[in-house]
Amino acid sequence: IIELQQPRLDVDENYQPIINTELTPKNPYTKIKEINMKYCGFVKCKYLFPAYIGEQESKAQQHFRNLLRLAQRLDRTLVLPNVGDSRISSCKSYPFEYYYSVKSLRNLLSRPSLITQSELYKWLEARKNLREEENTSLLPTAKIVIIEKGDDRINNNVTSATIDLTTPKARRQICVSPFIEKKKLSSAPTFNLQTRTSNYWSTKGNREAISKFFEENLKNDESEVMIVHYTLRFPFTDATPLPVAYSEKLIERVQTATSSIHPYVAVHWRMEGADDINLPTCAKNLVEYLQNLKDTHGITNVYFATDYPVEGGPIHSGTFRGLNENHHEAIDIIRKEIDFYTWGKLSDSSNNTSVMGILDKLVLMHADWFVSGPLECRKDSSSFTIQIIEQRNQIMKYQKKKAAEISRIENSADNNHHDDSSIPVQEETFNDPEEENYYSNDPIILGSSEFKLLNVGEEW
Repeated sequence: IIELQQPRLDVDENYQPIINTELTPKNPYTKIKEINMKYCGFVKCKYLFPAYIGEQESKAQQHFRNLLRLAQRLDRTLVLPNVGDSRISSCKSYPFEYYYSVKSLRNLLSRPSLITQSELYKWLEARKNLREEENTSLLPTAKIVIIEKGDDRINNNVTSATIDLTTPKARRQICVSPFIEKKKLSSAPTFNLQTRTSNYWSTKGNREAISKFFEENLKNDESEVMIVHYTLRFPFTDATPLPVAYSEKLIERVQTATSSIHPYVAVHWRMEGADDINLPTCAKNLVEYLQNLKDTHGITNVYFATDYPVEGGPIHSGTFRGLNENHHEAIDIIRKEIDFYTWGKLSDSSNNTSVMGILDKLVLMHADWFVSGPLECRKDSSSFTIQIIEQRNQIMKYQKKKAAEISRIENSADNNHHDDSSIPVQEETFNDPEEENYYSNDPIILGSSEFKLLNVGEEW
């Protein structure tokens, strides 16, 4: 007894036994937490997945930005859907980063709350085989939320609806039916949100009311995957949200392709929706305008972007119907009088029709002079053209701030008799974080000190 009471000097008090955790079966709920932490960073994952946005790229990305804000307000991780054919949709073939800068989007957010569509699919696969002891399925819960226009005669309302995921149309628009059929998602009930249309959304107060309406009806939903089918034609948070920054690879391609043609004038002519009788006259006026521009400013290179199949092949718009002799005559007039560049003539790389519209847009955004068609030569409005003008405006603001910063540093150096090497490099700061993040990764602006915009945009 006395011997046992003596202290054992050879015992390590910090010793911890080694337990082989691989032999210790984990509770399925513990496994769920581990899987969730790996993919979304939270014990419980709650995703907002915009599986279908019902417009072409220029407007679709504005709707996407609104849905990003909705995901933030609902405290959900946003799933970046696939893209292709100038659309944002889960059914398309290319990952989101093929069109857009994921890095720029992450910089806009207060926490990492984005995953790609392929990462979501991996999460579903990892969750597929987990079951409770009673063999009860632990498949992720899901809900399909349809956001669409309602009847203008009634107020905002919520209705229930069904969507048959086995129909060809549903398969084209929301490619989630295989998840249910292959037992990767539990059944997905449908929730239908409708709102008035017309000009109801055009005022800030009404947009706030619509946004609040969506939030109130979705905030307390506990579905792990909220699949959104969005067909509204208007924004419900910002009236004109900044576009999503394009992929760094696409920007680099445009920078390389246009480096040899500066200075150049860029023309955008969307013929879809125009009164075709006016088109030949419009073409003659465009030729006269460009000739005067060359004489006045000495700009000889012209880049021409249009929805007309100017290089042959398919029409450059999925909604353009009814080409006729007036369209052909107008293009023939321009071909005869103006030696112009298109993306096909500018770049030796193979053309992918899925991304052609974006490449055109980037070339137009960074031209030395930009011009678009007058009202009698185009449809009433073009979100494509509006987006270009807005971005050129933002670029000019950015350039002025950079020039002011450089001037301030140079003046400071002169006043203090310092040489350039003694002046600390200071980063430009902005009041608008979205503007800063949009341009932080744009090598066309930051990498070309000689680049100067001569105008924001005007009509010929």
